[in-house]
Amino acid sequence: MERYPLSEDIAAHNHDFIEMAYVLEGTVQHSSNGKTCTAHAGDYFILDVDTPHIYHTAGKGSQVINCIFLPAFIDSSLHVYRDFNSIVKHYLVHFDERFNFRPYSGTVFHDPDRIICERLFKMEQEYHERGPGYLQMIRSYLIELIICTLRQLPVESAERDVDIQFVKEMVRKHSSEKLCLSELARQLNITVPALSQKFTRVVGMGYKEYLQNYRIGEACRLLANSNEKVADIATMVGYQDLKFFHLIFHRVIGLSPSDYRREQRKSQKSNSGAEGRKEKA
Repeated sequence: MERYPLSEDIAAHNHDFIEMAYVLEGTVQHSSNGKTCTAHAGDYFILDVDTPHIYHTAGKGSQVINCIFLPAFIDSSLHVYRDFNSIVKHYLVHFDERFNFRPYSGTVFHDPDRIICERLFKMEQEYHERGPGYLQMIRSYLIELIICTLRQLPVESAERDVDIQFVKEMVRKHSSEKLCLSELARQLNITVPALSQKFTRVVGMGYKEYLQNYRIGEACRLLANSNEKVADIATMVGYQDLKFFHLIFHRVIGLSPSDYRREQRKSQKSNSGAEGRKEKA
């Protein structure tokens, strides 16, 4: 969480995290992906990881509060993902999947009742005071912010995505099994090329990549939150070949499964220790 005044333009830059920028005071012009939008006090916008953008001041007295995070902060299973849509599609799985946020559309969200602003202030307070369970409180406020934001998006046609919803549901229920696109296409009475093209168009990635990311995300969750052996976790998420699982995991995450678990445990222990010291103080 960070507040800062905008007294001059900020040149093109990008971040290695998702950014939610909320205008507290004044007016800001924001440019990204060739599109420029104007945001007034009470407006905010969201940027995906590595999105180049520019701030232009539109008068004196502008102030912005930034909420920056990676999907993995919400849940360790999201370690493999680096975009806002993945939070909705792979974590908020019970949310209406007809919502589809396009981060490069120049969307400006509005907060007329100051609900988002209040949650940001509470997150900021938790971050600075660091009381027991402060990370969990920040996480819960962040999820609330995301859902409130999604409610502002138009609902797309349910009929267009019914096949895609079926495929995603099958992945969630049967990701540990052999799950061929040809079998899913047969059940939907659609050709494999047609289903493959539709899936890529709607989801933004191919079926094979989606299934792989889902499995690795589940592996991350199990590695971080269970004591299951790596070999057992590989089988549980659909990889019978342990060597191949190690190869894919390292390619996606950048760490071996054991190193990833070690890093997660170290982080959990550090957070727990910080809360304990705060409580004693």
